[in-house]
Amino acid sequence: MSASILPCDLAAGGISAKGAHEGASRAPSSDALLQRAFGEARITVSGRDRPRIGELYQKSPARILTPRIDGRAGAEIVFVNTSGGVAGGDVMRYSVGASGGAQARVTTQAAEKIYRALDRTAVLENRIRADGEAAVEWLPQSSIVFDGARLARRTEIDVARGARVLAFDSIVLGRAAHGETVRSGAVRDDWRVRRDGRLVWADAFRLTSDIAAQTSRPALLGGHRAFASFLYAADECEVWLEPARELIAGCGGAARIGAVNGLLVGRFLADSAHELMDAAGRFIAGFREMTGAVGPWPPAMWRC
Repeated sequence: MSASILPCDLAAGGISAKGAHEGASRAPSSDALLQRAFGEARITVSGRDRPRIGELYQKSPARILTPRIDGRAGAEIVFVNTSGGVAGGDVMRYSVGASGGAQARVTTQAAEKIYRALDRTAVLENRIRADGEAAVEWLPQSSIVFDGARLARRTEIDVARGARVLAFDSIVLGRAAHGETVRSGAVRDDWRVRRDGRLVWADAFRLTSDIAAQTSRPALLGGHRAFASFLYAADECEVWLEPARELIAGCGGAARIGAVNGLLVGRFLADSAHELMDAAGRFIAGFREMTGAVGPWPPAMWRC
């Protein structure tokens, strides 16, 4: 929330009724005229048995929590946006790095709400790095886009030899339970993945202007309002392709998975956030068990 100081007439040491009325009637014409949020949070962990925090940086409204879950300290790394959402011109940057065999499960406290913008784009930047036989699970809750919102989300992943990253992130166009429809705005979702510093995957999804008409096209979302990307980067991960395809076929919903440049890349589509998370959650649970991932499923924050 923000407040703007409007010009007013001063009369007898106070504000005249005329000045207050005229000032209140002039709504801001640009997001740049409103108070904006620029949040950033970074954390690094290392160590196999008892992970230790190396770097910890927080700039409001971004925060990092490491709650004790099921008696275990630091079982999850939780990013928090204390402003309650993002609007046009806001920027939120999250970064996590793991090394030395550390197991890092990263999520968010709640779904990120992307509110209507006047003329500026809200920016979400995520950076994930895994070195030295570390494993990172990037599992934020959904980004919910409201009608008229403008979002540019970018996720960059760097994975060294011997390390692993499992990433799942989703976008929901309006809340089905509230009867919301996203008719206009702009949504861009970019992914970049590097293995040992070499770019192996670059993907860009884009919706602009008449979003309702575009999402109905079979080549895009086929009328679905919720979509997600799944990515698994690990040494020789292609051996899991056929088992993953069998697993995804039994989870319901519209979903496919393939192998590209030593990565497994999956897509999920659904009519609502609930349906999306139900199908994707069952797939990820089975995939984690199949690949020997550490820790219970689902993340504790997903159950709150």
